[in-house]
Amino acid sequence: MGPGRKRGHTSKNGVVTATSLDNGKVIEFECLSKYCFECKSTNKTCDNCQVNYHGFSAGMESEGELRIFSRFLPNYNVRYVQYLGDGDSKGFLRVQESNIYGDEFPVEKLECIGHVQRVWEQD
Repeated sequence: MGPGRKRGHTSKNGVVTATSLDNGKVIEFECLSKYCFECKSTNKTCDNCQVNYHGFSAGMESEGELRIFSRFLPNYNVRYVQYLGDGDSKGFLRVQESNIYGDEFPVEKLECIGHVQRVWEQD
């Protein structure tokens, strides 16, 4: 693994996707990076710097989800008002607290039965 390529809570890069429940295809994604491979820095020092996230690595997932939900209405004229994610994600709280579509269209959380089943199978 090269510089900035780790898994877990010390990662310098992260990818978040929004996936269709109908067909399993990715409908939107967000790549987050705390490190630039061009200038070898975390401080946005070059013209094409890839750094687009500052903060704790553990917050990348929720930041990515908020950015994705924020783009749906202005870019696609669509409101996704149901959120299905794994049970340990803080992303839903971030989207809910942002009140992204206003009081008229609150985002509701659906329960991920498959995630629950995998947890039970591990016990």
